[in-house]
Amino acid sequence: MKTVKFPQHRDEVALRAFAAACEADFGDRLSRLVDRIAADPRPIIALAGPSCAGKTTTAHRIIDRLREAGRRVQVVSLDDFYRPRDELIAESAKSGGEIDFDSPATLDWVTLETFLSDVQSGRTAYLPRFDFETGICVERRPIHSDSYDCLLFEGIQAFYRQFLDLLPAGGYAAVFVTPESGFEVDETHLIPTDIRLCRRMVRDRLFRAASPEFTMRLWKSVTANEDRYIFPTAQMAHYRLDTFIGYELCLMRDLILDGMATLPASARTPQMDHIEAVVRSIPSLPREVMPDDSMLREFLG
Repeated sequence: MKTVKFPQHRDEVALRAFAAACEADFGDRLSRLVDRIAADPRPIIALAGPSCAGKTTTAHRIIDRLREAGRRVQVVSLDDFYRPRDELIAESAKSGGEIDFDSPATLDWVTLETFLSDVQSGRTAYLPRFDFETGICVERRPIHSDSYDCLLFEGIQAFYRQFLDLLPAGGYAAVFVTPESGFEVDETHLIPTDIRLCRRMVRDRLFRAASPEFTMRLWKSVTANEDRYIFPTAQMAHYRLDTFIGYELCLMRDLILDGMATLPASARTPQMDHIEAVVRSIPSLPREVMPDDSMLREFLG
């Protein structure tokens, strides 16, 4: 595992230079990736990664680059194939648990298989749109085969074995994105899962009105599903992108520590204690150092 070492010199000038270098490095790696994908003639792209991997920014850059190259791209969010929430609530009540939205069982596989069959046969396919406020599919929009020459499927589910088996052999490019580098501060380390948890705590608090306690309650099942359904097929990826940006925890530092301070003792874990100690040891940076097009805006706005 590659490790990003936090600089020894931590005055503001040095930290801003470190932030700029980290963004430049990530921007270069992302640009090289999208150029390679744009040159790939396969008509289907499956873009996946675990929670808080940076999928949205990567997808937008790929789409923009493909369109620059003259490709007509139809984007398909696999989240739009969720089953009605009432069904999921009823099933989870029987098992005595909460809805696990990362489980393959939450998708309407019949509708998804029909959509893919129509696409591959050149027929008009109907793309659902799931409304997360009402918890139901609110429309099915016709997608005509002459309106696109490339389909980009995006979502954590895009690397589920059950989904990949529905795609034509040799007819798709699989793209996997996730933080893959560790983070070292004064010989203490955070692993990529720690970094994604920090991102999720910040994102959930800022954009989903979810407390750190709620995030932690879900995190165990989130990572269990990733280990079961996503990471085993990551080895099949044709393209990979390490989305860790070395200075990101400086931007999130105060939000992470403020959130952790609200956690009751029952919600704390050794992982949380370790993350808190490492994050507390680094200085914070203002958001103004973050470029407008930074991938980190997915989590910080």
